[in-house]
Amino acid sequence: MVKLDLLDQKLLIELDQDSRQTCSKLAKKLHTSQQVISYRIKKLVDSGIITSFITTFSSIPLGLTIIKIYIQYTGMTKETENEIYDFLSNHKSVNWIAKTLGKYDLFTAVMIKDISDLGKFKMELFQKFGKYINSYNTSMIQKAYTFPRSFFSSKKQEMIQPALIHKEFKLKLDKNDKVLMRYLADDSRISVLDLAKISNLNVKTVMSKIKNLKQKGIIQSYRINVDRNKIDLKYYKIFIKLRSYDPRDYNKLRNYCLSKKYLVHLIECIGEYELELEMEMPDSQRVEETIKDIRNRHSDVVANIESCEMTNEMKLTWLPQEF
Repeated sequence: MVKLDLLDQKLLIELDQDSRQTCSKLAKKLHTSQQVISYRIKKLVDSGIITSFITTFSSIPLGLTIIKIYIQYTGMTKETENEIYDFLSNHKSVNWIAKTLGKYDLFTAVMIKDISDLGKFKMELFQKFGKYINSYNTSMIQKAYTFPRSFFSSKKQEMIQPALIHKEFKLKLDKNDKVLMRYLADDSRISVLDLAKISNLNVKTVMSKIKNLKQKGIIQSYRINVDRNKIDLKYYKIFIKLRSYDPRDYNKLRNYCLSKKYLVHLIECIGEYELELEMEMPDSQRVEETIKDIRNRHSDVVANIESCEMTNEMKLTWLPQEF
């Protein structure tokens, strides 16, 4: 764990709410100089606390569907396990990889244009590693709610608007839009000047295009990825299978889950489980308390609850490599 002072903590909160904020804006908010902010950001990156600055996008308007795959190993060796991670890390459709403890050993997700792409990915994966996969489940994201992390703040953070992955509308992107999105995806702090050089556009055009993508809801937010182990946080996924599909009961359960302090994502899914909660907590005791509380308060709605700890989030991006 890396020790952080109050300024570091406040800076992490600000960057997680909007990682594209300029150093001058951050300096004004946090009552310090631009030089100090620049130095502190560099220190957070160099120490490995911030692993990347990312941009999140809506998927369906881009013609993409997110499918998550949960895998349980059998007869696995360390060498083969590393081969799987290399395969997934380099795959053009994979946008998420996480090592886990619990019922599953690996979580991954693909962003695909149609169901045949999922079939191709599954065929590639199983041809290479099928004998090491004991079981697997798939789940499709319908809607995702996202919270900025509370980190060290005692104040509950306001929810970002739900990702528009559940809404369909006509959208035309030109090649320059796609270039800008590709570079913003894995570096939300890239400067407008650098984007202008890359895309051969003038600065005003780049600024206008980014503003348009944000207004249309294609760009959802600018966030940070962090190494949770270095700030004494553990990452859990809670799976909820419903007993009742009454809309009133379901809304009560969802709203209760959305009120939990340590929640970073609530995902409505089509699959074995209808709700998934992703929570960052200091210890396992709190996730156990959360599970018991949900089960006791909503026993008429919840049929089953399971949980896994995500021990290492190895990849997270919001655009596939081929976009």
